[in-house]
Amino acid sequence: VRTLAQTLLFGDSAEFQTIAYTLGVGHPTGYPLYVLLAKLFTFIPVGDIAYRVNFFSAFCAALTVAIVYLILRKLGATYIAAVCGAATLALTPLFWKHASIAEIYTASAMFLAIILLAVLLWKETNNPRWLFVAGLFGGLSLGIHTTVALSAIAILIYLSVSPLPT
Repeated sequence: VRTLAQTLLFGDSAEFQTIAYTLGVGHPTGYPLYVLLAKLFTFIPVGDIAYRVNFFSAFCAALTVAIVYLILRKLGATYIAAVCGAATLALTPLFWKHASIAEIYTASAMFLAIILLAVLLWKETNNPRWLFVAGLFGGLSLGIHTTVALSAIAILIYLSVSPLPT
């Protein structure tokens, strides 16, 4: 939050800041879910509207880092390894940049992390609700950025080659 852009930016970030406030349509694909979620952050009574939309990116980045920590723990990483892995993501310059401006990439990363965590929880618990959660967030992620769809192939391969939970 300390390094968050304080006001209106330029380029795509300015477009996202504006359409989140007006509920407009951005350049193709329009990013409808991103716009709706960012709109919720425009109601927070801190700073100006542009700052609030930037804050949405920071919130998504922080949640992504927390979920990555949980994913690493589910995969068997030690506490220290999981903290180091999540911190490495958090401190990566490009991730940090996108966390401090109004951009879709941290929201997209958050949805991908939720999908991966849900798949791992399904494998651990054999509860079909987690597969539903993964599918729900997979579908919703298309309203943020379509690149999350590329992960579907890897997830389907993982589900097909890994043993079924008992």
